[in-house]
Amino acid sequence: HTPNPHKHKPLFWGICGAIVFRMAFFVVGEVLMHAFWATHFFLGFFLIYTGYKILGMEEDDEDVPNQNPIFLWLIRKIKLIDSYSPEPKFFAQAAVDANTQEPVLPDWSPRMLPKDCDVNNPTKGRDLTYGTYATRLVLVVLCLELTDVAFAVDSVSAIIAQIPDLFLAYTACVFAMLGLRATFFAVDELVKLFTLLPYAVSVILMFIGAKLVLRGWIHIPAEVVCATLVGVLLVSIVASVIFDYFKPKEDEDEEVKP
Repeated sequence: HTPNPHKHKPLFWGICGAIVFRMAFFVVGEVLMHAFWATHFFLGFFLIYTGYKILGMEEDDEDVPNQNPIFLWLIRKIKLIDSYSPEPKFFAQAAVDANTQEPVLPDWSPRMLPKDCDVNNPTKGRDLTYGTYATRLVLVVLCLELTDVAFAVDSVSAIIAQIPDLFLAYTACVFAMLGLRATFFAVDELVKLFTLLPYAVSVILMFIGAKLVLRGWIHIPAEVVCATLVGVLLVSIVASVIFDYFKPKEDEDEEVKP
């Protein structure tokens, strides 16, 4: 996990990249919506499929961004030390053993030391060379951007389904991301606190997808859509509190076992 003092920098640049990617997705999505009459069917069914996939997904089944082929290709092209520097930096000066090419970084997190070194004095008797290397923060930003590209298809499709005006849709998305950056740590704790929120997201995606598919036959007023979205979120929050209250804790399960 990224240490708290290091989280702000990748979060800032991750959101900057997301703003650029969102613009590209919005432009492409808007052009496709006007150029091909069946685009809203494709986007709608894609949202329904994504919601269904989230509904049946376990925690162990979630995609791992650092196993993405693009991610693996990028890290092979840069000089990287898989650790956090003392200061939150994307690139930092690092000491490397000139003979073994092993990093000697006792003050990094986690510590990077040769196997046969003296832990109390790791630089003793070693010929060190210094160079500029990418730190683990670069990996964090790459994971953020690749994850954002994957989720941008869902979010952009849902927003286009609700807001036909491109400028309004894009600015709403940008302000939402800026708000997320400001409240990131609070949202991170809320997601952990309310365990049934993923199911609410699933229902919302399927609802928006169905609305997009059926928009040629059924008109759902904006007030009904807003009430549905807020209602689903509130129900999931209340259900999470009740579920966690009655769910047996792991410690109690262990005590019951002989």
